[in-house]
Amino acid sequence: MSIVYTGGTFDLFHSGHVNLLKRCKDLAGDWGSVVVSLNTDEFIQQYKGKPPVCSTEERTIGIPSANHLGCEILYSSFLLVCH
Repeated sequence: MSIVYTGGTFDLFHSGHVNLLKRCKDLAGDWGSVVVSLNTDEFIQQYKGKPPVCSTEERTIGIPSANHLGCEILYSSFLLVCH
């Protein structure tokens, strides 16, 4: 079983985002998982110097393909993975 991780702001969700998530699912395979890290509003404000167009809640709803593909959505401003 493989786990594929991707993350981003996903503000103004569009077909490029859908294609990214579909590709992640393809890489994970039928038995794999996709973990999507969604940047928080606070992180985006700090990183880009301006708030996102859509709030975290709106962006979560705006990722329908993540739910359709069985992706797990995490909310993070920082994620550290140690092996």
